[in-house]
This record gives sequence, C-alpha cells and structure tokens, in this order.
Amino acid sequence: FKIPKPGMNSPIVWGNKVFLTGADASGREIYCLDSNDGRLHWTFKAPDIPESTSSQEQPNVMDETGFAAPTMATDGRLVAALYATGDLVCVDFSGKKVWQKHLGTPKNHYGHASSLIISGSLLYVQYDQNDDSRLMAFDIQSGKIAWETPRTEISWSSPILVDNNGRTELILTNSKSADGYDPKTGRKFWQIECLDGELAPSAAFSKGTLFVANEYAVASAIDIGNHNTDPQILWSRDEVLPEASSPLATDDLIIVASAYGAVNCLDRATGTIHWEHDFDIGFYSSPIQVNERIYLADLDGNVHVIKKSGQFELLGSSAMNEDVYATPAFVRDKIYIRGTHHLFCIADNSDSRN
Repeated sequence: FKIPKPGMNSPIVWGNKVFLTGADASGREIYCLDSNDGRLHWTFKAPDIPESTSSQEQPNVMDETGFAAPTMATDGRLVAALYATGDLVCVDFSGKKVWQKHLGTPKNHYGHASSLIISGSLLYVQYDQNDDSRLMAFDIQSGKIAWETPRTEISWSSPILVDNNGRTELILTNSKSADGYDPKTGRKFWQIECLDGELAPSAAFSKGTLFVANEYAVASAIDIGNHNTDPQILWSRDEVLPEASSPLATDDLIIVASAYGAVNCLDRATGTIHWEHDFDIGFYSSPIQVNERIYLADLDGNVHVIKKSGQFELLGSSAMNEDVYATPAFVRDKIYIRGTHHLFCIADNSDSRN
C-alpha cells in the first residue's frame, strides 16, 4: 500500500483492520486498511482546529520525525492519533470523528514523537517539550481531561505501561530521569535520575527491572520491584548506546541497537555482554521478540532475524528496498512493516512456529 502522506509512526492492528497516520504541513490523515489484503477502507482527513490554525506558527520538525511520528492507539472501538502540530484526534472504526482538540504547538526542536497508550477508559499522552511538559490522561469516549501532571524535562520517548509486582505503573523517561506514575491519578510513585542527552528511546521492563539507555548517557538496569524502597541501579554500561531505538528486554537478555549499526546482547541480571555484532547500517526501529527470534529493521529497510540466544546467530535478512524508521507490528502469522513510502505485509505460510 502506497501511503499518501509521510509518517514515521508504526502501524497498529485490531482484528481485520490496520491503522496508521500520515501528515505534512498541509494536512493530517488517518488510514484504515484491510489487514488481509491491504485494501484501503477509509481515509480520515483531520479538520482544522481554530486554536491550532489561528496561529501561523509551525512546529519545528526534522526529516527523522516529521509531522506524524507518534504511533496511534486503539481500544478496539476507537482509535486516537497525535500529530506534531499538537492536534489530538479520536475516530471510530468507520472513520467518523468522535472528538478532536489542540494541545498547544509543541515547543521542541525535533518535532513531537511520543506515541499514545490506551488502557481501560483512558488515553495517555506524554507531552514533553522545552516548556510546559506534562503527562495527560483523557477519557477516550468524550475527550475530557481525566487528570494532568506537570513534568519538567524534554524528551522524544514514549510511555510504557507495566504490571510491576501487582501494581500497574505508567513509566516515562526524559533527558534526566525515569519516572513511574499511577495511571489512575497521575500521582508520581518514584523518580530516579539516570539519563542524559536528547532522549528518544523508551524504557523496557522485565521481572521487576527497568532498562533505560541513551546515546551520550549509559544503559542502566534499575530495580523498581520493591514498592517500599526507592529504585536502585543494579548495573550500568556505556558501550553501544541507542539514538532512537528502544532496548528490548526478554526473560534473560537485553538487546540494544545503535544508530551506527552495532547491536549488543547483555545479560538481563548482570549486564555482562554476551555478544556484539556490527551491521553495515544503523537502527532507529526497535528490536522485537517473537517466540525465540529477534527482529531488527535497519534504516535501509533490511529486516534481520536473530536467534534469541547468548550467542550471536543471524537466521536471515530480507530487504524491503525502502528505508524503515518505524518498528514493525507482528500479528499472528503476519508482519506489517512501514517504510518511508509503503506499508508492507509479510505473511508466514509455513507450519513452523520456531
């Protein structure tokens, strides 16, 4: 499927529908495709919002972010999208607008990139910028603000929602710290200063341990599993740090992919390097685990498949023949990969589930 307007967001899939967005200075769109054959069901063109269009100010964006970097979110009935203009829109599965609002033009120098999360009745928006950073929760049905919490630092990372030893936590990272919030109220559970620089990678979580990394900072494992004590850094490493790609935490390994092509595999518990491999091309897309395989899409659109193991084993590589910045989506026997111009669907027709 040739995507009409550019975007760096990843596709999301629900049932037989695939959703993604595209935008430029002239307009913002949502696309709904059939997940089986790629047929376009509908295109939603977001109408202008008076608060947004009354100002001639355009957000600063780079080619690597653009106007449609945030990945959408859905609860199975509604889908929400956010653009670099600060326009937040919610539509139903038929492409009809439910609500829309302007959050204020983001004040950052790369363009807004944080993706959305929906859990239960709430839509979460991490709105980090130079001034007036905040974390917001909206009622997904009405668009009314449920709560809002101020933040102080800038970032381009996305929130993650985890079950931390029986307590649900919304975890955000920024240019100084990792922060854990109560998703029901926005109250901050904890904060630990462990980061630096212009942060785009999101955190990863496994077995009560949080993993964060950023170029010009360090990669750290943080014990957040004890709710009665402050978070504690378990180990840190300064080799192979990501610029945009988020780390992957499995049950026993941490995979970190860099913008210059180096990929590290670390022991989850100790931080010991199991292996390091230098690919020819770097990564902005984040690694994904599917069964016992790790998938990484490089910036030239080569999708590498690595065995999930303490020893490096490349199982294969496939070329999309198009640059890839977004992280692929895996649903049953299909992989949905967004390139700079097309959405690709790769189907597994074999009987193998290895």
